Amino acid sequence: QTRMAQMGEMISMIAHQWRQPLGTIAAVSIDLIFKMELAVFDLEDVKGREDCQTYFREGLNKVESLTQTLTKTIDDFRDFYKPKTTFETLEINSPIRKALNIMKGSLVSNNVTIVENYNASIEIDILENEFMQVALNILKNAEDNFSQKDAHNGEIIISTHNSAKGVVVMIQDNGGGISEEIIEKIFDPYFSTKHKKNGTGLGLYMSKIIVEDHHHGTLSAKNVDNGVCFTIELGARSLRTIV
Repeated sequence: QTRMAQMGEMISMIAHQWRQPLGTIAAVSIDLIFKMELAVFDLEDVKGREDCQTYFREGLNKVESLTQTLTKTIDDFRDFYKPKTTFETLEINSPIRKALNIMKGSLVSNNVTIVENYNASIEIDILENEFMQVALNILKNAEDNFSQKDAHNGEIIISTHNSAKGVVVMIQDNGGGISEEIIEKIFDPYFSTKHKKNGTGLGLYMSKIIVEDHHHGTLSAKNVDNGVCFTIELGARSLRTIV
């Protein structure tokens, strides 16, 4: 049931991510067909032919660009599910952007504003796909919380910056925060504030294992400004071991 639920979530995210580009491609195609059928451009005239070529070239370039966007979405999802146990040296912003690219369509369709402040520049050793999973878990929890509370004007702020030891990642939302009575339990296995059929209680537990056991960093959460902020701290050099 958990596997089916996760597959459903991923398919839903792909659908959200593809919906706008596909809609735009359809609109551009219909527009070009109408222009031809209505003979908008005077092909007997030099300027008319030039205008026609320019218009169609711009439309086809837009279709090509959107097609590349769709391809990139598939690549992001495919790469995310490829098992990787090799550490890579890169900026922490890269896996966060990839995770956000997977989620962005769903978040935007739910009227969630995303603010990105990437200031970290130190390259660190990480398992990219695992760190993407951490970012996805936190973003998905924020989205589910907005949905459960029927919140409007939801906002997620993603910030990264260098620290004395390495880098810090902060993901903050304005979804009302977490009750102080349970905030210490959210990283426990099988603990979930969601409806039983929508939550397994393993997402944040696995995220903590990935950050703290696999990358020797820290993952914490605290209530701030009518929301919750998840903070990830990683050292400049991981120990390149998986427990």
